[in-house]
Amino acid sequence: MLIELIEIKFSYENKYKLSTVFINPLHIVSMSEDNKTRRDLIEGRINLDISESATFTKIILNESRSFNEMVVVGPPQEVYQKVYNSKKKMLLRD
Repeated sequence: MLIELIEIKFSYENKYKLSTVFINPLHIVSMSEDNKTRRDLIEGRINLDISESATFTKIILNESRSFNEMVVVGPPQEVYQKVYNSKKKMLLRD
């Protein structure tokens, strides 16, 4: 079962954008609060209409012999809840 998150991406033109991403919870290696993105938001470096009180989570994914890092909107506890709830539902269907 995939979970839906909102990813914040940085482009080469010094622009940020939000996009919906679906990830497999079984590929998550770690999650931690991303203070750098929060600091960039507070200091006005992020060109999106997001509240300064927003928090971000850095997720490390294991994708077939390589690791991918992404930053999603929301605190780690909230992201963890989405992952936990999706795994619980997935187990009920097996």
